Amino acid sequence: MDGACANKIFNPEHDQCLANGNCNYDPPQSSLRLSRDCAAIMDWLPPEGNRPAVWGWDSVVRNRLASSGLSNLPDEGELQAIRELSHRRVAIEAKRFIIDSISSTANAASILPYICDSQPAELAELADVREYCRKHASIVLKAPWSGSGKGLRWIRTEQFSRNDEHWCRKLIAKQGSVIAERRRRVVRDFAMLYYIGAEGVVSEGMSLFLTDNGAYRGNVLASDIQIMRELTHYVPEIVILAVESALRSFIESRFVGRYVGPLGVDMYICDGGESDAAPGAILPERQFQLVPCSEFNVRNTMGRLARRYFDLAVSSPEHSGRREDEALLLLMLHSDTNSGLRGLVKGAECILTEMTDESLYAVAVFAGDNSCKTQITPELHSSGDT
Repeated sequence: MDGACANKIFNPEHDQCLANGNCNYDPPQSSLRLSRDCAAIMDWLPPEGNRPAVWGWDSVVRNRLASSGLSNLPDEGELQAIRELSHRRVAIEAKRFIIDSISSTANAASILPYICDSQPAELAELADVREYCRKHASIVLKAPWSGSGKGLRWIRTEQFSRNDEHWCRKLIAKQGSVIAERRRRVVRDFAMLYYIGAEGVVSEGMSLFLTDNGAYRGNVLASDIQIMRELTHYVPEIVILAVESALRSFIESRFVGRYVGPLGVDMYICDGGESDAAPGAILPERQFQLVPCSEFNVRNTMGRLARRYFDLAVSSPEHSGRREDEALLLLMLHSDTNSGLRGLVKGAECILTEMTDESLYAVAVFAGDNSCKTQITPELHSSGDT
């Protein structure tokens, strides 16, 4: 089986399988290559009870495991719940829930100006997509089921082309709608990590990650304290804590009893040059805003892997002499040639994947400068952990 031994399966094609919806879907060869090359990262993740440990459950991986004779696999109801909860409309609902919840608290007036309250729109008609484009100078269109920077299309009003229309028609025919939202200038991507158990929600900390035009690049390896310190350069801690509290309530109401497994909730902080705060709100001279719930990853994520690696390896005694501000980055690497990949992993402190003479992908840890302050050029959204 690609990407795994019998009971540990790295299936990064999971999001594509959800989007396709057919249990006999044949994923692209590039995804299967990534699965094979990086299968060893599953060794860093905790076991999932008596079930095989997979990156994400879908009908394709379930069928492959069943054909191998394995049992104790998710049933159709569980798989359908995972697919429904992975739809981007759930993130839209969660964002609305969070803002409504915070609006009813005593600190609402001091918190809400720091939360971007413009709502993405789920559109099922091409005419509605055109109208949304007409109202906003720059937008991103997203497939309802997609992840890791895939299924995105960047649009400027004056450049909405026939190719864009064709993409929208095809997507609406296949997935039923298109998600549209304004593009934002991202300054920090991060995620809240959880494990959904049979009886409740357990926090697994935070993830601070790097993207390039929406595609995942890597994670900053840092403690939750360091990550919070970095995020509070932009918004007050009370804002992040209020969002997390409301988000947990949403997860408890929507996920518990329907899904058991890891969950990563992507968020980002943007430079709010065009603020969406309520009219009359008093804002700082330069306003940063938090965009909660840009994406729900109902599966394992690279952020969870980074969190586990940091807790198990970086926080270990042999790293006790490392400076707190010394950079450690966990990066996903790719090259079209094996020799090119070997050049990319030179100098790595640790390679988490097996390097063979055919490898084109690897996950490795590197030292750098100023860990939580490691910056990439602010980009126009959308973010996405993988």
